[in-house]
Amino acid sequence: MRVLALVSLVLLFFSFACVEPKPGESLGEEQVKQLIIEDLRTNHPGADVVDIVSVEPKGGSWLVKGRVTFNYSTPCPERVHVSYDYPKFGFVPNSPESITGGCLACGGASECKIAFEEQAVIASHTFPGANEVSKFVFTHSDAVASAGVYDNYFHAGQNKSYSGVWLVEWASASTNSSFKVLLDKNNGTILSVERQ
Repeated sequence: MRVLALVSLVLLFFSFACVEPKPGESLGEEQVKQLIIEDLRTNHPGADVVDIVSVEPKGGSWLVKGRVTFNYSTPCPERVHVSYDYPKFGFVPNSPESITGGCLACGGASECKIAFEEQAVIASHTFPGANEVSKFVFTHSDAVASAGVYDNYFHAGQNKSYSGVWLVEWASASTNSSFKVLLDKNNGTILSVERQ
């Protein structure tokens, strides 16, 4: 384990050395993103997903928000945002912001704006109206969700159009059935649940 940690630190050092600016030169956005991704990977080695949410230049520094997701392919993914002000404060991030945790999409509320796929996945089986989906998800341990956001979505079964929705599809290889859950993006309300 110590060898792995040492190798990680050496690799991190070399990645920093490769993009370290010369005196009087500042780093570009892509270089900063690369450094932050490496720092997130080093500090969150068990994460399934690590990426950049936003980058904003400010007064000679970069305000960078990173995403770290654990248990990505489970019914209860945990998403955290980590913010940096680089190079002003170097690789000392602000306190992490928990987006999902404890299988709660909105900190325990039964309605909220669903901004991220992890929230949509959790809401699709925990919010009011999702009892059948919840039973399916926890009966079939191989159930996996995929979530997509749509500005406009036509629901053929209802012959109705929706705007600003998440569509979460649950499938299990051990059964021939699956579910499609349509959620309102603005408040998380379940608009429809279809068994396939």
